[in-house]
Amino acid sequence: MNLQLAAVRAATKIFAEHVIEPVRDLPPGLGRLWQVCAGWLDYSRERVFPGGCFSYSAAAEFDAREGKVHDALAEARTGWFAFLEQVARDAQQSGEMAADAEVPQLVFELAAFLEMANAESVLHDEIACYDRAANAILNRLRGVATDPSALPERRRSQ
Repeated sequence: MNLQLAAVRAATKIFAEHVIEPVRDLPPGLGRLWQVCAGWLDYSRERVFPGGCFSYSAAAEFDAREGKVHDALAEARTGWFAFLEQVARDAQQSGEMAADAEVPQLVFELAAFLEMANAESVLHDEIACYDRAANAILNRLRGVATDPSALPERRRSQ
């Protein structure tokens, strides 16, 4: 169990280095929220971990179990959602996101698009799902944007 907990801690740190740290100094707004999502898609697509997103894979194994590993994974996921929610609230406070946008719902949907891209990519060994997820995220962000033209038109294949 100690080895599993160490793996969760190490994976959480690597995730933060690839997804969270690169956007820390970006100004608040929808551009920053988009960059967080794009960074997550790149993190999964580039297979920083061979099976895609470590947390997604480990959560699938431990979500119905009790214990310290489950709790560590749940805590990491809660932290990720809290970060996404704060970035979204910052975008709202900056005036780039509609004041009446429901942030928890938006964050849930963005995470669902990200996780679906990862799951489909790993299961079917294909990467087109990342562009589909990116386009879905951009469409969702445009839907809450005060100026939708400030976001990229669509994600291009890499």
